[in-house]
Amino acid sequence: MKTFFVLLGGVAAGICIGLLIAPAKGSETRKRVAETTSDWAEKLKDLFTTSIKKAKSQVKTGDSYQPNAARTI
Repeated sequence: MKTFFVLLGGVAAGICIGLLIAPAKGSETRKRVAETTSDWAEKLKDLFTTSIKKAKSQVKTGDSYQPNAARTI
């Protein structure tokens, strides 16, 4: 999981640098950066929401297999 976040950070940094270096007006570049970060924020929110739902589902599934796990430890 750590590798994924490092890779994601590298991709984000590369895209931001590419947008800032690209020959475009400052206003256009700022608009593109704002749109891109907004899209990424939405995708990241969806990823976390999905991950949390899957984790909760796994916890519930685990509870059905061993409902008294805490007491057996």
